[in-house]
Amino acid sequence: MRTNLSLTSILVIMVAFTTTSLYAQRSCGAMDHLEMQMERDAKRAIKMDRIEQHTQEVIHSRSAVNGTITIPVVFHVVYNGSAENLSDAQLQSQLDVMNEDFRRLNADAANTPSTFLGVAADVEIEFCLATIDPAGNPTNGITRTSTTRTSFGTNDAVKFASSGGKDAWPSSDYLNFWVCDIGGGILGYAQFPGGPANTDGVVNDYRYTGRFGSAQAPFNLGRTATHEVGHWLNLRHIWGDGNCNADDFVGDTPTAGGPNYTGSPCSFPGSNSCNDGAGDQPDMFQNYMDYSDDGCMNLYTAGQKARMRALFEPGGFRESLLSSPACGTPATPTCTDGIQNGNETGVDCGGPDCPACPPQTCTDVVITINFDNYPEETTWTITNAGGATVASGGPYGSQPDGSTLTITECLDDGCYDFRINDSYGDGICCAYGNGSYNVSVNGSSVASGGNFGSSETTNFCIGGGPAPTCDDGVQNGSETGIDCGGPDCPACPVTCNTPAGLDAAPTDISASLSWNAAAGANDYNIRARQVGTAAWTSGANLGSPVNYTGLTACTDYEFQVQSNCTGATSAWSSSFVFTTTGCTGGGCTTQQIDFENFDSGWGIWNDGGSDSRRLSNTTYANSPTYSIRLRDNTSSSVMTTDNLNLSGYEEVTVDFTYIANSMENGEDFWLQVSTNGGSSYTTVETWVRNIDFVNNSREFESVTITGTFTSNTRLRFRCDASANADQVYIDDVNISGCFNATRQTDELVRLADEAADMPSIDELTLFPNPTQDQLNVNFNFNRELEAKVNVYVTDMTGKLVQQQQWNTAAGVQRQQLDVSQLPSGTYLIHILSGEERVTQRFVVAH
Repeated sequence: MRTNLSLTSILVIMVAFTTTSLYAQRSCGAMDHLEMQMERDAKRAIKMDRIEQHTQEVIHSRSAVNGTITIPVVFHVVYNGSAENLSDAQLQSQLDVMNEDFRRLNADAANTPSTFLGVAADVEIEFCLATIDPAGNPTNGITRTSTTRTSFGTNDAVKFASSGGKDAWPSSDYLNFWVCDIGGGILGYAQFPGGPANTDGVVNDYRYTGRFGSAQAPFNLGRTATHEVGHWLNLRHIWGDGNCNADDFVGDTPTAGGPNYTGSPCSFPGSNSCNDGAGDQPDMFQNYMDYSDDGCMNLYTAGQKARMRALFEPGGFRESLLSSPACGTPATPTCTDGIQNGNETGVDCGGPDCPACPPQTCTDVVITINFDNYPEETTWTITNAGGATVASGGPYGSQPDGSTLTITECLDDGCYDFRINDSYGDGICCAYGNGSYNVSVNGSSVASGGNFGSSETTNFCIGGGPAPTCDDGVQNGSETGIDCGGPDCPACPVTCNTPAGLDAAPTDISASLSWNAAAGANDYNIRARQVGTAAWTSGANLGSPVNYTGLTACTDYEFQVQSNCTGATSAWSSSFVFTTTGCTGGGCTTQQIDFENFDSGWGIWNDGGSDSRRLSNTTYANSPTYSIRLRDNTSSSVMTTDNLNLSGYEEVTVDFTYIANSMENGEDFWLQVSTNGGSSYTTVETWVRNIDFVNNSREFESVTITGTFTSNTRLRFRCDASANADQVYIDDVNISGCFNATRQTDELVRLADEAADMPSIDELTLFPNPTQDQLNVNFNFNRELEAKVNVYVTDMTGKLVQQQQWNTAAGVQRQQLDVSQLPSGTYLIHILSGEERVTQRFVVAH
């Protein structure tokens, strides 16, 4: 039985199983389609990870959405010849099959083997033909488009009128269901949650849609659509598109080594492709997410139900469908409904049927947004001079990628700030589409752009705005500053801001220092001293390099700068510190605990007498190595290293995976450190059930310990000693340490920031992960100064396999690593900034 917690990104390299037979065997293109999207869009994996995280959170918490969920469907029939132009009745038969299968009202539910009856589930999802189109007009829920194309493939051409297909209706309100000639033996394909809005939906070949007409045996019972809608609702094939070690993220579907092509007479039991030990079950070829013939499929499971319905919970990717009006009754204008509809020219006014609209006293502000490929990341606000929000919009998840939206807001005279935001922090141009925006008043542009980071703000005024008063605390009119400057107010005072720093790292720091100042640095003063001494050596008017000689090797020196513009001298800045070269020692090491032999070279681990075990039974799957079990009813309840010689180390990081079971609410286990050979221990990290972990779920932890270490340092794990057989299985332990870390960087460090709570590096994300050739590395650098960070890649034994140095500035950093030459396997990336280190694991899979 599979685990139900894993990263979505593990699936991105899986290729859907294809067959050589185009007649007798099912072939689904959903995973090929997903892989195509991954190759085209580096952010696709991030979206899937977010959706997976939300799914797991919902599954492990109480559901907020109860009862039957109804999804409006629009059939887009794209045909070349009468055979492909399916009748309304054939399409209705397809809708009937979906309603039967998702509500477990299918007649062949009686064929579900008793072995699986306990998990067979009514998903409580139904489907209705849309009765209202996107414009609010009546519809029968079917569009028909004649095309000159003879087939479409799986590249989404059928989803665009420009390529001979039919444009999607808004995916926030409809399940778009295209019917066409796909070709290539593909029965159908679907887009997983998280893809572009204008391609969201399901595509079925006309030969495998509905229960009669063009439907061809053995796929003439409508189950291709049931299968593809399962993908659209975030289900995977039951074999996880891999082998017995792959995961479909559902715990009650037996492990399968590959697809089953079971046909009539659908004999049970069929194949048992994976041996899971005690409690092993045969392959569930009856599941709609296998490749069996239509007549052999008859169930979804409770685990699959939970996964699908999680999409509709608050914050779920398909939550908007719960409020879709698409299956309602078209509205008629009433002049009293608070909506501009029918032939009204305003809200409940204008046109031939309603009273004339009153004269407009405000001014129209027209906002035009040309979206990039991620409209759901875009929001905007307009605030008045008092800071109150008077208009806002977004996010625009229902807008097609690359589309244009125009919004008109009527505002009174005054001054306003227009602010546009991008939640990912990369603007709307030009990395992922060529987006832009424009704000105009009376036909004149007052704000425009697109190439920004997280946000951009522009001030504009309507009706000239209030006259400058030189004492209202607002920069307005012709003022060049707040209540100063321009022709009407006093001149603004000269200000000297403390400089952010110097723009070049020190050179020749083995014995002397040459440091070039930034442009315009003749307005700066600089002074230097050895850290810990009181004497400063100063230099002024830095028009040329400042030289300091006679420096001591392997010694910290600090520098400060101040502004000296027009004779007004600012305070000295915070200190900048660098270390001269000539140090001995230094560096980092990594060791891996070898659980196969219980001897890592770092010491022998002791779990209080319990046995080790391989985590590959039905509860803990996919572990290739032995783990050590820590039980709380043993005499010691600890696992501890022998003494570790960590003298001189400045930090130690412990990376490991763990699975707890039988732990009760509020029970916990700890990681502790001793610097006196085990005479006393200090707890450095605590994990508590239902806060930090859930029983029987694999977790990965990375704990960094800083402080003073000795040659008698020991590490140990303990768990709650309540004598009721609670236990934690700990595996894949890596202990890495860095000594003399500051002596290795020889780069600029701002000490003032070291005291801040915010780390210099956070929000590290790696994608795609696993990767084949290129790893994208994104992180946030929380320092005002430009600096260099050192990047090390090690294998799981601690061997250094790659090393780089990146220049960074404040804000989001986007870097790339070429890992195409690394063998397939698991690696650690370490990013060091000064004394701070961030480590994360990634997988290379060729």
